[in-house]
Amino acid sequence: MVVAVGLRLERPSHTSRRHHVDIADHSRPSRGLECVYDLRVYGHLRDLKGKPLWIAILASWGVALLEYCLQVPANRIGFAAMSLAQLKVAQEIITMVVFAVFATWYMKERLTMDFLYASVCLAAAAFFMFRGVTAPA
Repeated sequence: MVVAVGLRLERPSHTSRRHHVDIADHSRPSRGLECVYDLRVYGHLRDLKGKPLWIAILASWGVALLEYCLQVPANRIGFAAMSLAQLKVAQEIITMVVFAVFATWYMKERLTMDFLYASVCLAAAAFFMFRGVTAPA
């Protein structure tokens, strides 16, 4: 989310007046949510690898319930500031940043240059999705 930090968006309200929303404020729920997502999807590979598959599935479902309880309000908050396409790109950038921390710290994986190249592509996506947005005067 480096590209959009501090950027303000204008989005028409229901009364057709325009208001300003700070993207950085609206990305906070998504950052926490990505930690839960990574734990649900990949945590069992480390913590439950000796357990039966059904235990890993039930544990993942339990974490998924928490994830969805956070996802719905996070999307509503984000959609108040961004278009649907901008929201998706912002979420993907947050996902890559949080995943990099999760993969190196929790899973003890090394990041490769391919991860860097993918991150550059996401930064380019953010540029194109947010390039028409102007900061308030």
